[in-house]
This record gives sequence, structure tokens and C-alpha cells, in this order.
Amino acid sequence: MKKLWSTLFAISTLGCLLTLGAAPASAYYSPLPATATVAGNSVTRSVYDPKLGKPVDNNTNYQGVVDLKQDHGVIAWVYQIGQDYYVTCCVYDPGAATFKEDTQGPYQKIYQLQVKDGVVAYVATISGGGDQFGYATYDPAKGAWQNRSYLPSESNVSNLTVETQDGVVVFSYYSKSSGNTYSYLRADIYDSAVGNWYSAVSVGVPEVIFTDNVLAQTCKYDITNSTINNTITTSSGTKYPKTWGYDPSKNVWYNGPTIPLARFVAQPYTSDAPSLWVWFTDMSIAATKWDWDFGDNSTSPDRSPHHTYTSAGVFLAKQSINNGASTYTKAISTIGVIQAWNLAYSAMVNPNDLDLLRQYRDEVMSHNASGKRYRTMLYDNSEAALRALLQNPEMLVTLRKLFLANKGAVRQVLQGQVGVINDPEAVNAFLKTLGEKSPPGLRALSDTIRKEMRQKQNQGQPFLGFRLRRLH
Repeated sequence: MKKLWSTLFAISTLGCLLTLGAAPASAYYSPLPATATVAGNSVTRSVYDPKLGKPVDNNTNYQGVVDLKQDHGVIAWVYQIGQDYYVTCCVYDPGAATFKEDTQGPYQKIYQLQVKDGVVAYVATISGGGDQFGYATYDPAKGAWQNRSYLPSESNVSNLTVETQDGVVVFSYYSKSSGNTYSYLRADIYDSAVGNWYSAVSVGVPEVIFTDNVLAQTCKYDITNSTINNTITTSSGTKYPKTWGYDPSKNVWYNGPTIPLARFVAQPYTSDAPSLWVWFTDMSIAATKWDWDFGDNSTSPDRSPHHTYTSAGVFLAKQSINNGASTYTKAISTIGVIQAWNLAYSAMVNPNDLDLLRQYRDEVMSHNASGKRYRTMLYDNSEAALRALLQNPEMLVTLRKLFLANKGAVRQVLQGQVGVINDPEAVNAFLKTLGEKSPPGLRALSDTIRKEMRQKQNQGQPFLGFRLRRLH
């Protein structure tokens, strides 16, 4: 895979220039829910995997299991070692065919453990005193738990309360200052489209929904369809209803209902071998109805279905939520990683030119600081690059044209000369289009390369061995 990817890197950038390559929904809904039991100090996780055709179990012994909660395959338990407390989150990831766990701690105390709608939340007393909120969800696209904690910065904090529902985590607490008592209500939500918990402040401070002197008024709330409805009651008895929701198009909270966002993760294979069995994990926001079109005339109304294709190929799977309020489509390859890359190679470059590109990769890219950095970044986003290329075959045609137009420049660089890219505007346009059609990681890489290209062109300096004749 690495050799193939390294070759693709050289192909797709002319060494970086020519390519790049039922209940309301929470952020995560397990397609294969596991269960857990506690016997003494032992926690056993169990699930039957129909793809493997057998049960999968995992058992761990602890000194003392204090609490265990579970909801539709999302499991969390608190255990004690000496004076310290820890919390472990667990799901079964069928795409990886294994249990995925994450442990946070040590803490002096853990309380209010909750597991609901794909989220684990709790309050923990940290070393040195003081309580903080902790919460997490699982993202199968990353194959890991996404943890976040929030320690209130106000003085004299008390009455910390956490609640999670519909993928939203709500925190409330009191703070005393200058003789007044203030009430705080904050919220956070996981947005899989950006792969991050999204509060109003990007550094991770949950959005302030309400704060005021509770001696004068109070605030009560409920969560419905990932939307927070709270009512402020003044000392005179006047009630002011407020609605707070998340807008995924702007990644902000605002005064209105949460806007539905269709999103899913597809896991077509567990290795380089071809696989017709695909797991689809729902990661949508504020959904109450799901409709799937797997791209082979098959459909499903399930939330996180699995589907078995009848032939190898590339299919466009589409998820529609809430009767078309939001849709999301992505390419699903059932031909295996190796076969998919080989198809991409044959579409992008003549096999006779592969040695030329490998030589450029090994003799130029690997000895250039920027080249090595870009190579690593693009390798880390290899699956995203494959999906972007296969889902947009016209990009493969463009890559082939760019390479053929600049093959002579590659030879010049290998001969120790400065290769001239005669139409860097075309390269820039391609990188821009790729960024627009790619997920955040690959989009950021595309933007970074375009920015450095502009800088080098404006300074009249070569970029990865190439001189850019003109770039707007």
C-alpha cells in the first residue's frame, strides 16, 4: 500500500504539483451494537459479527468496577485503582472487526456518568480539586474516540450538571462572584463533517446558551431533535422562551432549530482484499428519518445498515434524511484498495512513465523538506484521495493531461536543471477543484500547496524543482 501510495503521490503532484490528490440522530449510531456485563470486577463485552460469522468477546479484569452504562452499543464504565478513578468508553467497530476503547483519568472522582444517543458524558473531580465536564463520541472515519473536556473558568463554581441527548451535550453550573450567584448553560455537538466537537469557540469552550444572575431569574431547558429549548423566568414571573440550535453550514450555534446534516461513514473492506460487504454508519445530525440508495438499485430505510453488493466496482451510495432535508453521497469501492489504486494509476499515467515518476519521487521529493512534508500529509489522507479521484473521474483525465504537458519538465529536474511548468494556472485550478471536492484534511493540504506555490512564484523561486512561469 505504501509503495503504491508513494507512486500515486509522485503522479498526482508532478511531485506535488500535478495532483493531490427512530430517536433523533446523534453523531454516531452503531451498525452492530455490542453489550457489556459486569461480574465481580470483570467487564465482558460481547457482539455477534455476521460478517465474521461468529461471536466476538473481550474481557478485562479491574480492581473495582464502580459503574457501567450502555446504550445501543456505546458502553462506558468507571473503575477504581487505589484512590484514582478512570472511565473507559467502548464500541465495536465492524469495519475494523474489533472493539475500540479509550480510557480517561486518573481522577479523584467520577460522577453523573451518562451514555445516550452515541455520546458518553460525565463530571470528574481533577487532581488538585475542581470539577470538569468530560464527554466523547466514536468516529469510525478516524477509527478512534473523540474526547473533549471543559473546566469552567469562573470562580466559586458549584452544582455542575451534565446531560446528553440527540448528540448534544449540555452543561449547567453556578458561579458566585461579588456577592452574586450566576447560572451558566453551555452546549456542544460533534460534527463528523469537520471531525470535531463544535462549540461556538474553536478552541473548545462550549457555547454559552444562557448566563445571568439567578437571584433575579431562572432557566429551564429540554432537548428535542438536537435543539435546545430553554425558558428564562424573571423575578416578576415573566417567561421568555429561547431556541438554540446548531448550523452545520457555518459551524455555529444560533437562535433557531438545529439544521439537519446527512453524513455517514462507509467501511467497504477490512484489508487490501476485495469485499462486497459494506458497513454504513450513520453520523448525521438532527435526523428522524433515513433513506439509503446504495447505487446498485438497492435501498434501505435503516439508520446504520450493512449492504452486500453483488459485483465488484465503484458505486455512488446516497443517504437522504428527513425526506430530503439533507443528502450526502460518496463513492463506495468494492474492488479492494490495491485494485482501486491500480485503476487510478492506469487512468492517470501511462505505465511506461511510472519509472520516471518513481525516480522523481525518490531523488527529488524525498530530499526536499516541503516534498517530504506534503508526501506524508497526502499519505495520511490516502483513502480520502482515492475516494475523491474515483468519485470524480474527470479529475483523472485532467491529471493525465497535466502530466503529459509537463513530462519534459520532470526530466529536466532529474537532470539537475530547473523544470518549467508552462501553465501553473491549470495546476492551481486543478488543486482548487480537488479541494472543493475533498474532505477537510485533503482540502487543507490542497490549500497549503496552492499558497506555497503562490509564494514561490512571487519570489521567483523554484518549487520542488519546478519554476512557475505565471500564476494569478
